[in-house]
Amino acid sequence: MITAAQKWADAMRSGSISRLDVHLGLISTIWRTLLYPLPALNLSKEDCEKIMSPILHYCLPAMGFCRNFPKDIVFAPIKDMGVGIEHLYTLQEILWLKDIIFHTTYDTDTGVLYRISLEVLLLEIGVSSDLSMLDYNLLSCLTTSSLVKSTWHFLFTYGLTLTHDINIPPLHLYDQPIMQLIPMVKPSQLELACINRCWLYLRAYYVSDIADGSGTKISDDAWDGKRSVNNRAHSWPSQGQPTRSDWET
Repeated sequence: MITAAQKWADAMRSGSISRLDVHLGLISTIWRTLLYPLPALNLSKEDCEKIMSPILHYCLPAMGFCRNFPKDIVFAPIKDMGVGIEHLYTLQEILWLKDIIFHTTYDTDTGVLYRISLEVLLLEIGVSSDLSMLDYNLLSCLTTSSLVKSTWHFLFTYGLTLTHDINIPPLHLYDQPIMQLIPMVKPSQLELACINRCWLYLRAYYVSDIADGSGTKISDDAWDGKRSVNNRAHSWPSQGQPTRSDWET
């Protein structure tokens, strides 16, 4: 994509084009070319800015703006007194959100894959709350990189909400997910990662999974790191035996 952006900028630079035609050429040619593969990619904001760099380096002066014009204005809509250039990263994330909503609504094959990816992410975190309610800065270290994780970052950064119907029903009245309670003691990220490895290894989502029959105490097996028999083995993330330091934490 960087090569395509550079070739377009070089080709445009070799001609004599009016300011209005530069903007028209930008949105009708190269931006369409770059937009097409975005739903299938997972580019960071930095990646997108590297791709846009040669294009903006040519377009801004050709449109009558300084190359160092504030980016907040460059990417703002024209109706808000901006230049009206759309940021590739924002476009990518909007396309993802539209895809997730469309395909999960109509239960397509792609929608099933999106749903599985979201289920895995929520299971790795240990709660089934809406993504916008989860602190990305605190919990992202617990999850595997994926398109859904990138979408979560976008939602969290810009205060957007995306709801879902994924839920692991509790086994007992007043039961709570372990990882819903752990943040209340304000662990560090290192401690959080240790705890996460332990409950994943035990395949224990709810407090009742590690409690004794009375529901008032943690079982000896849980303290000793011994798994109890449950029916989650076939659909549970793979987690090796945590270290002694993890169990002590």
